[in-house]
Amino acid sequence: MFKKIIIFVFILNLSLALIPVMATAKTLAPLDTQDANVIEAGSLEARLGFEYLEDLNLAFSTDTDRDRDVWNVPTLDLAVGVGKVVEIQAYFEGIHADEKDADSKYGAGDLELFTKIQLRQEDDMPAFGLRFGTKLPNASNEDALGTDEFDFSGGLLMSKHLGKVETHFNLGMGILGNPHQNSNQDDVLMYGVGVIIPATDNLNFALEVNGQGCSDDNNDFSHFMAGIQYQTDALRFDIGAGAGLSDESQDWSIKCGITKTFDNFFAGAK
Repeated sequence: MFKKIIIFVFILNLSLALIPVMATAKTLAPLDTQDANVIEAGSLEARLGFEYLEDLNLAFSTDTDRDRDVWNVPTLDLAVGVGKVVEIQAYFEGIHADEKDADSKYGAGDLELFTKIQLRQEDDMPAFGLRFGTKLPNASNEDALGTDEFDFSGGLLMSKHLGKVETHFNLGMGILGNPHQNSNQDDVLMYGVGVIIPATDNLNFALEVNGQGCSDDNNDFSHFMAGIQYQTDALRFDIGAGAGLSDESQDWSIKCGITKTFDNFFAGAK
């Protein structure tokens, strides 16, 4: 694991030396796939929402028939533009787990912190970015709300317009802490393919396949999601429905949220 971290830090430092001035991004919610662009320096993007997942397997669990339904209420996503090419992201949620033959549990979910760096802007070639971060062990392992372990992940982001259609590709790796074995982890391949299709000036259709694979510990989660985005003068509304593509994933899910962007929220960040 230490060697992997050293290699990752070397690649990151090399990438930072090659960064030019970039364009700005917007949220892709309800998709989990990430845009390679970053939001404008000094801006704050906040999304409040909820998510329901039917029959979702707990990470590192060998029992895929637990009949475990999860409400993530509320979900809070924050993104801050701290420079022309850097964006800081934070994710937090409350978790209500309802499992057959067991008491329902509600508690704090894990806090996730990420940094996204745009490596190049789109021209004839796609925009490229780098995103890396960690999951803090806030969620209770005893209540089956989380693993109570640190996770680390990082990956390359690519975004390209095909006419008016936006395409987004993510590929990276995750290092997941194993709650059942000390000093052990599960290395997984993380991926995402998302498409944003404009229908009108205010309405977009959104599609994605997103997940992780190559797990040695039953953590091959993946889903297909379809949704819509609706933009008003002040707010963006999103709603999406998904279906699991592996035994460990949810049978189906639904999520929705409201996003507000505060321009020039942090004076002097530029």
